[in-house]
Order: sequence, then C-alpha cells, then structure tokens
Amino acid sequence: MIHLLPDHVINKLKAWEIVERPASILKECIENALDAEATHIIVSLTDWGNTAIHVQDNWTWIAADDAWLVLARYATSKISSDSDLQSLYSYWFRGEALASIAEISNVIIQTKTQDAPIWTRIQKTQTWLQHSPESVSREHWTKCMVQDIFYNTPARAKFLKTPQTEYTYCQQLFFAYVMCRQDIHRELRHNDKKKYDIRPESSTQARIASIYKKNRADNVSEIYTETDHLQIS
Repeated sequence: MIHLLPDHVINKLKAWEIVERPASILKECIENALDAEATHIIVSLTDWGNTAIHVQDNWTWIAADDAWLVLARYATSKISSDSDLQSLYSYWFRGEALASIAEISNVIIQTKTQDAPIWTRIQKTQTWLQHSPESVSREHWTKCMVQDIFYNTPARAKFLKTPQTEYTYCQQLFFAYVMCRQDIHRELRHNDKKKYDIRPESSTQARIASIYKKNRADNVSEIYTETDHLQIS
C-alpha cells in the first residue's frame, strides 16, 4: 500500500542532505544569527564539536508565542511569498534545516525578546517537544544548543573524520564568516575555554590584520567593482 511518510521520518531523511558533519549544523546556526542582525555571536564547541555545538547571539527576535514554530518544518520569518525567492536579502532559507537537525540530535533553544520579562525554552528530544517559560534577567538574546549529534543515526556518525579534523572544519567555517562580516563581534570557545575573541573592525584589511600575522595583511590588496545589479569586493 502506498502511503505518506510521517514528518519525523522525512526530516531524518533530509538530515542526511543537510547535516553532513558538525560544521553543517554550525553553518545553519551562524546564518540564522546573521539574518537576525546579531552584532555579537558566541560559538561554543564541546569535544571538537562532535558532542555539542552552542551558538548564542544578541539579536534574534523570537517572541514567546512564535517560539514553538522554531523547529517546525518550513516555518520562517525570512520569506513571505514566492516573489521573495527571487531575492537575496538573507543567507537563504532551507525550511527543513532546524527540524531535520532536531531529528538527529537533541536541541534546546532559549530565547528572549527585548521587552519580554521571561525567556522561553524549547527542547526537542526524539519525538518529544517541550515549550516552557522561565524568569531571567538578561537582555534579549537567543541560544541554540545542539547536543548528542547523530545519536540515533550511527551510520552517519561513521562517516565523520577524526575529532580534530571535524573541529578544523568548524574553525574554518567560523573564520569564513568572520571575514565576510568584519562589523560583528565573534567568539569561539572550545570545552569552555575561549580560543578567539574577535572584535569588530572598520574594514576587511583591519580584520585580516587582527587575525593573521602582520605580513599577511600587508600583502593583501582590497578590490571593489560595481555594476547596476552587482557589487563585488
């Protein structure tokens, strides 16, 4: 008999496309923070990123009434109609991404808007979803915690490289976004130790100088060109 697969099975299948390795999860979380216009992003990795990935930002506006939709398939604030598919105003939208990540890991999202007196906590463990409020004194912020990656898809875990190699992929991704947005404060932590604290800079050249050795920054030239429809720098 032909039948439709339930969403949780579809999401798990989609996870094989979206979550190739821990760096894939980190990419989705960083892009969500950038689309939310965050000015400070903190990335925390545990066990080289193989056990847990936490991404906290200071500007994700998720109201308590909308929080339960965060892990729903194709729920977004990035697009509203098919005409939005013709534009590039964001780091794009993959409607099954967070839902699929939540199928192959345990996900906890904590969020608080600027005016809310409490923060909201959403936790997805296997097919169990909990949505609860709790008092907090912090300013507005959102923290996405992805833990126990591939705990229920051991076949995917077998494709991972060594922990140090997977950490290198995460680190390379972190620096790629550091370079493309030099106006944002970024931190990278591993096993609760701060590895990098990269402050905003006024230019790409200044960002390169703050990260790499001085001779590398001196040997880099910045280019810029513009047409009616395109800017390249």
